[in-house]
Amino acid sequence: MLEGVAATGGTVWGVDLEDAHGIDDPRFVFIHGDAGDPAVVARWETIDLLHIDTDPHTEAQTLRWLDLFADRCRAIAFHDAHHPGFTVGKAVRSFAARGGWDVFEYWGNPSGWTVMVRRGEAHTIGAVLG
Repeated sequence: MLEGVAATGGTVWGVDLEDAHGIDDPRFVFIHGDAGDPAVVARWETIDLLHIDTDPHTEAQTLRWLDLFADRCRAIAFHDAHHPGFTVGKAVRSFAARGGWDVFEYWGNPSGWTVMVRRGEAHTIGAVLG
């Protein structure tokens, strides 16, 4: 992501309860806290790409982040969407069934990745994920 924002002049933001990211880059801003905190949620009017990697990887936690942030996102990426021990994928399928998103899945490893792009947004992700 940092390379992507280098081309656009953007910023990568990270929010986590654990300060264990180890990133030292001026294009990265870390917020040590809960992404569901109202002050954090209100921080961004628009989000180009939201990467969701919830812990404890539950359907409820994933749906909570989607309910808080999806309305302002162009695209959302999910880690562990296919992991057999987690219910992230169930949340993604449930949310996507509401409509308005194109869904792309990568099955190249056991945990998997899923990316949802707001319908109508220009993208080339299908060419990347095949």
